[in-house]
Amino acid sequence: MQFYKIWPFMAGFPSEETIGDLNSRGPKLSFLKFVLDIEPPSDLIGQDNIFLATEKLVNALKPLNPTGVKFHKDDVEIMGDANFADGTFKANYDEWWWLEVFGEPGKDDFAYDVGLIVPQRIMDVLEEFNLDYCEVFKYA
Repeated sequence: MQFYKIWPFMAGFPSEETIGDLNSRGPKLSFLKFVLDIEPPSDLIGQDNIFLATEKLVNALKPLNPTGVKFHKDDVEIMGDANFADGTFKANYDEWWWLEVFGEPGKDDFAYDVGLIVPQRIMDVLEEFNLDYCEVFKYA
């Protein structure tokens, strides 16, 4: 089965108010506060081992019952930096979900290996959405 590595567009960073361990391979967080520093250009964004997806993308992925991921909405807060406060950028903060990725690369549907690792069946869904500025590579 073919797998892919995705480097999502980095549109922000986890705030100091995030609770948990950001340094583990699959971050062990009880709360994620993510600060957007640019208007998200795609339905999948990230920063290192943190991945966020729009609600419409999450809703398309959930029926697949993917392994290696948990979708979080209630324990996530998205906010904008000063560029959003002054009106330079706009975003619907409520549409973003955190994808807690903890799977094993080459085995599970979602995994982390210096990028998001997904099989063809997940890539087929992702390709139906806006992946502008995401870099996608074949993963061996």
